[in-house]
Amino acid sequence: MDKRQNYIGKTGLMVFARSPAHYYAEFLDPERERTPSTPTQLFGTLVHSLILEPDTFEARYAIVPEEMNKRKKEWEIFQNEHVGKTLVSGEDYKRAKGMQAAVYRNKNAAALLKNGVAEKDIFAHDPETGSLIKIRPDYYIRNAGIILDIKTTIDARPEAFQRDVYKFKYHVQDALYRDVADWAGYLVEKFIFIAVEKEPPYGVALYELQPTAIEMGRNTYREPLNRYAECVKNDMWECYPEACTLLSLPAWAK
Repeated sequence: MDKRQNYIGKTGLMVFARSPAHYYAEFLDPERERTPSTPTQLFGTLVHSLILEPDTFEARYAIVPEEMNKRKKEWEIFQNEHVGKTLVSGEDYKRAKGMQAAVYRNKNAAALLKNGVAEKDIFAHDPETGSLIKIRPDYYIRNAGIILDIKTTIDARPEAFQRDVYKFKYHVQDALYRDVADWAGYLVEKFIFIAVEKEPPYGVALYELQPTAIEMGRNTYREPLNRYAECVKNDMWECYPEACTLLSLPAWAK
């Protein structure tokens, strides 16, 4: 039985945009061991948990005491006492708690983070290709039709976060989440990013993207999604072009 993932999401689409072969290696290859999460990804997940689902923290995490010496027997005992939990340092926990507090000090953010559902999987078929797509909004307020997305950042000022939006393809996420939610029958009137800085004073800012940015995101995801459907149909996952390509220097070098 083929146990390969039968859906694609935003992250998968961005990997696929590099090449179908890279997507296959990351998400479909049954022989490849999954890449472990990086420290940055683990910290982001910790922040999300504290902001969106604080009641689940004790069941999911354990804070490593600062005086714990990992070369001693105590470290083995500590690990055995917290099997299945993610172990976090006291320093990371302190930073994450500071970010959580900063978000809830923002009156608009705090008001939005009520009466919604965190980390809800939503599946829908793309009307054009029939491909199954999965999204997982950080927080969805159904009666208001609002999706909230927590983004950790170095600098939450508009001009800096604007660069993050383009670099990390947040505009693609905005467009894809709106469309998939709509196909699945969920109302989406707003998609709001809550940007929170990783260092004190943990500045917080809320952003919505302009319609032109959302449309750019839609155009960006459409091409790889169409190609993905063809790859699934033919079960062919090519990499880079085999022909020799004439290369110039990047525009900034000129």
